[in-house]
Amino acid sequence: MESRDILNMVLAISAAVLTVFIATLLYYVIRIFKDLRETTRAVHDKVEEVGTILNAIRERISESTSTLGLMAQVIAKVARTWRGRRSKKTAGAGEGEVG
Repeated sequence: MESRDILNMVLAISAAVLTVFIATLLYYVIRIFKDLRETTRAVHDKVEEVGTILNAIRERISESTSTLGLMAQVIAKVARTWRGRRSKKTAGAGEGEVG
């Protein structure tokens, strides 16, 4: 064998090893991107779920706020009525003692 034959054989073996190395590296890179895509989808789903929960909470708060406003108006009206009756009773009792 001549030195040129040995060089060609070494180059062929080097090319084969390099090809196997690049194929293996490419396989792992593809797996990493696949895992990254799955992770991104999972995070996206969780973010949507949290968004749905926050929207539901926001709706319930707005409903309860309007209900609380209505209840406050009713309580204020009842309190005014109760104060009015009490002031009439106090005023009537005061007139009865004087007369």
